[in-house]
Amino acid sequence: MSEENLKEQLDAIEKHLKWCIDNNKPQEQLDVHTGVISDIKQEIETKMSKEEIEHLQWIHDRIISVYGESENVDFLIKMREIIKPKQR
Repeated sequence: MSEENLKEQLDAIEKHLKWCIDNNKPQEQLDVHTGVISDIKQEIETKMSKEEIEHLQWIHDRIISVYGESENVDFLIKMREIIKPKQR
């Protein structure tokens, strides 16, 4: 999700929240939006830059190719788990 798309979603949610408040909508609708905003905020905060991902991948590959470490050791498996979802 691009940063611009996230901002558009946040703007739409903010407008709808204002409408809910102005029209005395049930608390449940407000709670749903609060949850969505929290999810978006978490995604923004945990997003790694492309350069950070590439650097982490470079470290991973170097440990295997230069230092001869097996790619099946626990810390390299964990490193791949961190890298892969962030590359999407």
